[in-house]
Amino acid sequence: MRKAILFLAIIHLSSCDPEKCSSFYFQNGSEIDIELNFVEVSSEKITIAVSNKVPFGNTSCDIGGPPILYLGIYDSIYITNTSNEILKVYKEDTPGKNIYNVDRYWNARETKNHTEYTYIITQEDIE
Repeated sequence: MRKAILFLAIIHLSSCDPEKCSSFYFQNGSEIDIELNFVEVSSEKITIAVSNKVPFGNTSCDIGGPPILYLGIYDSIYITNTSNEILKVYKEDTPGKNIYNVDRYWNARETKNHTEYTYIITQEDIE
């Protein structure tokens, strides 16, 4: 009887959904150094040199599927150059390529239990 209970417990535990994790990155594919500015109650800023890729937030994990980034907590996200000139402003309802739309405009690279999402800012995005 013990063997049967142990066997059933092992089968049950091995059939559960594994924990899946997500990491998020911004990549500068433009020809200049840029800054991403996140506007909310207290603003954040990320500086990204040409051809660099920087992490955003922490890697997050969940059971059943990889967590998706929700940027709706920010009123707007804008890109500036190092002289603080505004090059592009994103809001949730900005038409076209939009940083808020993770499912559509972010590149996803998946492995068995980890998904890496990258938003690439190109020269066309800031012109």
